[in-house]
Amino acid sequence: MVSDEGYVYVDDGDSKIVYSDNWEVSSISFAYDGTLHAALVKDATATLRFTAQDLRIYCVGGTCACSLRIHTGTSVSVAGGIGDVARYGWPGASFALDGKVLQTFNMITDTHQDDYSVFSYNYTYFDSPVLSPGKHTLVVTTLNGTSPNTFGLTTFVFAPWEVLRVLVRQPLRPRPHHVPAYALQHFRWFIKFHVRELVIIIH
Repeated sequence: MVSDEGYVYVDDGDSKIVYSDNWEVSSISFAYDGTLHAALVKDATATLRFTAQDLRIYCVGGTCACSLRIHTGTSVSVAGGIGDVARYGWPGASFALDGKVLQTFNMITDTHQDDYSVFSYNYTYFDSPVLSPGKHTLVVTTLNGTSPNTFGLTTFVFAPWEVLRVLVRQPLRPRPHHVPAYALQHFRWFIKFHVRELVIIIH
């Protein structure tokens, strides 16, 4: 799902997420898209492969040629449910991107909830740095399998970013060349509008 702001949401129930054994699925109305994957054991994994694109757009018109390039990158977040520790314990997880662990999550040390007896949905466990264009693999691995510790996964969220570069070549005829500011603003809006549909490809 793509939001109006260009964020791409991949629900935990998406068939392109590869889960190891020992995950359970629950239907929960408050979770994103109504589902939550839960792991009660250590070393359970959820793997998502995706591609961040590098898109080039070229525009040629009249007596001049303009090259407009957009570099579309993305960052990815992982969200889930935490709380109600008497029932679900104190889960932990690691987050590896392209084979390198970038972050570990420990509910005891990394959260600051006002009330740990209340279960919170769509809590952000992990935020990646901005990723370069190309193929990437994100692996979530549970760390604490001591009962009743339960790690809950609800969604992966991709945030787009764009860098617009406008290169104006020499006019084909020797006369003053000018690109009105309103035209560049129009191109900026137009390209962003279309690129938001193309931020990532889920494999």
